[in-house]
Amino acid sequence: MKVGDTVKVVKCEQYNRKYEGLTGEIIREYKGMFGVLIEGHKNHSSSYGCYWLSLIHISEPTRH
Repeated sequence: MKVGDTVKVVKCEQYNRKYEGLTGEIIREYKGMFGVLIEGHKNHSSSYGCYWLSLIHISEPTRH
């Protein structure tokens, strides 16, 4: 997976499962975590506005 890929959130316990099933774009990668910008949602706790998810929490990418 890489920046620019579109992925689906399959698990997200750290966000109370609120975003499971939604899609977003990977905009950052840092130490095995992916910053996903989920459509229609902004993470105000992240300076990038993305949600930080590990590989097990996102689906295989759909590349543009």
